[in-house]
Amino acid sequence: MKTPAQIKSELSDTLFTPAECGKSKFLLNTSHATLCVGIMDVLAHHPEAAEAMNNFLITKKTNAAAAKEQRRLEGIEKRKRPQRKRHSYFTPQPFDLLPDDMV
Repeated sequence: MKTPAQIKSELSDTLFTPAECGKSKFLLNTSHATLCVGIMDVLAHHPEAAEAMNNFLITKKTNAAAAKEQRRLEGIEKRKRPQRKRHSYFTPQPFDLLPDDMV
């Protein structure tokens, strides 16, 4: 059986480790950190609830990172439009380097 300190350590590792998907990361908002620490203190004494919360956090963070990656990829696709054909407005003229009377 895990001690409350071990349970709290597992929860904090899950909470504060960023979830990655492709190039995108999902990080915990620091303003919610104090609330999370309070929740971890309560859950440390209830192993079943702590395990369920741990699984829930992993799922939520993974889904959030995957959604962030999908938005990033959609933004890249939106920026990659077909290239416009470049028109040249310069019409080449034949160059006569010799004066007219020398031809």
